[in-house]
This record gives sequence, structure tokens and C-alpha cells, in this order.
Amino acid sequence: MRQGEKRALCWAIVFSCLCICGAILLCSFFGRSLPRGTADEEYLRDLITRVLCLIPLVILMKECYPKYSLGLQREGFLQGARISWLMYLYIAENFIEGSKVDTTIDIKGVPLCTYVLCLFAMLSVGVFEEILFRGIVLQVLREQIEDKKRGLYIAVFGSSFLFGVAHMFNYVAGHAYLRPTIAQVFYAMFLGIFMGAVYVTCNNLWVVILLHGLFDFAAEFWEVATPNYSISMQDVSWRVVGEWILLYLPLAIAGAYLTWKKAKELT
Repeated sequence: MRQGEKRALCWAIVFSCLCICGAILLCSFFGRSLPRGTADEEYLRDLITRVLCLIPLVILMKECYPKYSLGLQREGFLQGARISWLMYLYIAENFIEGSKVDTTIDIKGVPLCTYVLCLFAMLSVGVFEEILFRGIVLQVLREQIEDKKRGLYIAVFGSSFLFGVAHMFNYVAGHAYLRPTIAQVFYAMFLGIFMGAVYVTCNNLWVVILLHGLFDFAAEFWEVATPNYSISMQDVSWRVVGEWILLYLPLAIAGAYLTWKKAKELT
């Protein structure tokens, strides 16, 4: 790697970390500024918060790297949906496991609008995090390396590492216990590898946005259907942490394979 490439990559890493930290701080600021209330108001508040945080990030991206595309086009959607079949299994698994959380589930007792707001709020998570980590961070890292294959690997795995580490904020902010946060860091990293691989293969961000949103909604659905539900994570044993990591490891393996296949096509 030449000296100029090293400097460009270092700046890209700094830029990515600043974007991530800025996004976390903005979300925290807007989250505290907007009023809290019922479940419906909470989901609406979260949706508005992510939209407000995303706007300056996209503007910053366009100002610093005007030639880069976020991948928000229609082309490649069907290809991405086809190669993401493994993710559908994890969405189903998330939905099934979520139904076992509480025995006081009352689906019909919750208004339809609450489920709709929950869906849009979870989709906004997909929009926010995928644009940030795949549309901005991955793209910025990838374009700094002249060797396209090396740049691809650095971008996919580097952005996924940052995606996982960013979830440590849940513990630092007091939103979760340490052990479930560590598990979340690892499976977010594995999820990021798969999402990144799908994105670089089909060059369509809408696919990974939709998959991410549905994955989160599959788990959140049952919390909505549970009276007096809480979105805070419960403490778990180290054995459960290991089980979660092993459960999501196939996503990282599949993502690494898709990345390798894409790298073979590059010259």
C-alpha cells in the first residue's frame, strides 16, 4: 500500500469514526429533547430522531465525497433479495424466539396503529444504520484503496467491525448490561459482514435496509404485544452469550463467501 493510500485510508477511518460518533451524539441529543409518552409516541419520537440525525450525515458525505453514491437506486434489488435467503431464516428465527419472551402476550389487545408505528420505527433503524454503515462508511473505506480486491475486503470487514463496536454505546449509556451488549457487538458485526457483502454484490442499499428493518421488527413485534413491555435488554449468562455468537456466526461465514465471490470478479 502506497503512502498516499495509507493517508487516504487513515482519513477515511477518522471520517467514518466521526460520522458514527456524531450520529450517536445526535440521536442521544434529539432523543432526550423530544418528549416521552405512550408506546405510540415513543416509536414516533424514535422515527423522527433518526430522520433528523440522518440528514446532516448525508449532507456531510456529499460535501466530503461528492462522487460517491449511496446505492439508493432500483437496479440490483431482485439480485440482492435472491442472495439474501439466509437472512430470511434469521428474521423467522427472531420472530419465533420473540414469541417465547413472555406468557402474557396479547396481540389483539394492542391497537393496529401501534404495530404500524413499530414497523415504521424499525424500518427507520434499517434506513439510518444501513445508510451510515454501508452507504457511507463502507463506501468511503472502499474507495481509498487502488487495489479493488483489497479495498473490498477492508471496506466490508472494516465497516462491520465499526458497526459492531458502535453497539457498545448501549452499555456505556446504561441501556443494557455488559454481557448482552458483548453478544450484541458480535452478532451486529456478523450481521454487518453479511449486509455489507449483499450490498457490494448487488449495489443496492434498499435490500439491506429492508432486511435490517424486518429483522428488528420481528423481535420488537412481541414486545409490543406484551403488556407493560420494556425495550431494555435483560442480563444473561456467559453461556447464553456464547450461544448467541455461535447462532449468528453463519451470517459472517456466508458474508465472507459472498465477499470472496465478488472479489474474484474484480481485476
